[in-house]
Amino acid sequence: MNEYQARVSEIKPKLDDFIAICRGEFQDEDNKGKNKQGIKYLVATLEYRVRVKLGEILREERSMSNDLALKLTADQIYDIYTAYLSLISYINTAISYTPNKLEFLAFARISVSAFAHLLENSADDVKQVCGDIEADLINFTLSAAEQGQLKEGSTKMRLKSKGGYGHSLVQIGDAESIIDKASDALNEGQFRYELKELANMKALIDKKGE
Repeated sequence: MNEYQARVSEIKPKLDDFIAICRGEFQDEDNKGKNKQGIKYLVATLEYRVRVKLGEILREERSMSNDLALKLTADQIYDIYTAYLSLISYINTAISYTPNKLEFLAFARISVSAFAHLLENSADDVKQVCGDIEADLINFTLSAAEQGQLKEGSTKMRLKSKGGYGHSLVQIGDAESIIDKASDALNEGQFRYELKELANMKALIDKKGE
């Protein structure tokens, strides 16, 4: 068992206790038999609540230094990622839960800037593994959105976010491309209309000054 597999073993019981508390709240509301809306809200927010709790657990340890992170081999990074996925699979036995990039980096104790460097400026095998991880996490996010587990707006924002916090995608599929083009055309049309109005106003002012 490596360091990160051991970390998964330490995290599981902490999450078990928290999820049990959340489910206990559902049962209390159900026993009252009068607040179905309250149960629906609790269920809808369960993933968020578990994510916050997991974030608290992961942040108990600070990220390793960038110098150490940049020395990680492709095999080491891959082993860290598979350990993270085993944790995500475990959580999904209890609730529907989608992995994401920042959470993986918190688990790996790798800073955002270090991962960006590994992805772009490291040895070919390291870049390949980091690229595969990036693609994998994008696929998880898109799949969750397709299943209605993530909202479309937040999914687009996460996938398009730059600076290492998201996935820096330019567009998501043909549908969004069409929407973006229509929006651009609308903006361009509005811009031309405003230019024309300004030109008309200038012509009136010039005429009065004659």
